[in-house]
Amino acid sequence: PITYQEREEVGFVTWRIVASSPVPSDTVLRIDEVIGGTATSVIDYRSFDGSEVTIPAGETVVEFNVTFVDDSFLESIETFSGMLSIVSGNPRVTVDNNTDTATVTILDEADTITVGFNPTIYTVQEEIGFVTWRVVASV
Repeated sequence: PITYQEREEVGFVTWRIVASSPVPSDTVLRIDEVIGGTATSVIDYRSFDGSEVTIPAGETVVEFNVTFVDDSFLESIETFSGMLSIVSGNPRVTVDNNTDTATVTILDEADTITVGFNPTIYTVQEEIGFVTWRVVASV
């Protein structure tokens, strides 16, 4: 499997599909979503299930963008995957089972929350008997 990592605020990830040598005729590939990632289609990325791309005759590369859905929610790292299959083209062109799946890790732009005292210095009178600390979280 091939892995990609991108930050959500970038807005997309580009999958690069490469043939080991120039294809003899136009080769149409299908990209399907693989069930099992932690990211959710439509909520975290735009669905690409069943999308098709073509490597033109004589070429070796085609690229495909998967668009992220940017939101304001604090999320943990999320993943999704796509798998290649051949729709049409020369029968000599096959999908390599070692590189037929690509997995994307989406890093959230607000992937950490910090907490701390605010203020950091408190002055109290001893006879009051307690102090109230204020802890603030920030993204």
